[in-house]
Amino acid sequence: MAHNAERLFWVIALVALFVTDPVAPPVLDLCVWKVAGLEACPGCGLGRGVAHLLDGHFGAAIASHPLSPFALAAIAGRIFNGRRPTT
Repeated sequence: MAHNAERLFWVIALVALFVTDPVAPPVLDLCVWKVAGLEACPGCGLGRGVAHLLDGHFGAAIASHPLSPFALAAIAGRIFNGRRPTT
């Protein structure tokens, strides 16, 4: 049951990224590093990069965050992996 909830979470997250405009200013910034006043966040741009990939803009995705294709592949793997997680 928990595995299905995780799949649903990731599907909703990808749909949310698909319907957002990655070049628009963020409405809500969830970056803990920025809230803490730190400048360099290793994850900033990852969501924008995945959104660009979902829109078919590979170059913009890499420019936003070089690891965005790997993040999308990992999320897709979590969604489509039919095996139950080990406990």
